[in-house]
Amino acid sequence: MRGLARLTSYLLLAAIAASCSAATANPPNAETPSNAEQSTPTATTRQPSVTPTSTASGRSPTPSPTPRPTLGVTVTRATYGSVSAQTAPGATCTASARLPSGRDSTAAGLDTHSADPSGSISWTYRTVSNTGAGTGMYTVSCSSGGQNKTVTAPFTVQ
Repeated sequence: MRGLARLTSYLLLAAIAASCSAATANPPNAETPSNAEQSTPTATTRQPSVTPTSTASGRSPTPSPTPRPTLGVTVTRATYGSVSAQTAPGATCTASARLPSGRDSTAAGLDTHSADPSGSISWTYRTVSNTGAGTGMYTVSCSSGGQNKTVTAPFTVQ
């Protein structure tokens, strides 16, 4: 009888050890619900609060500067006689057009503009009928907050 009790105890301990090792090998992720219907984490960890301390000189530490977002420029429309772009609100931008012949356009209207409060900007200019057919290229250059960005976009002359 003692042997049977010992065997039962051994099997019970082995089962507990196996379930513990399985739980540590694949712990549940507190950020991802394990049940598709569950919308909140099953466990949370409270983060300790941090109180700033002064340095040896008695001054508070200087916080690291927050990096500026990178200036983005995207051409949203490019047709012969019109180019539009999206960029940072208030950015200063210029546009130029290289015609299919390889010459740069001298048309009025391709000058410096400022993006509106939503970041939209556009240029229109008068086209001429004797421009040869083919693919030209717009260049849009913007600057804002000490950053510069230049992008290009093709357009077709028919």
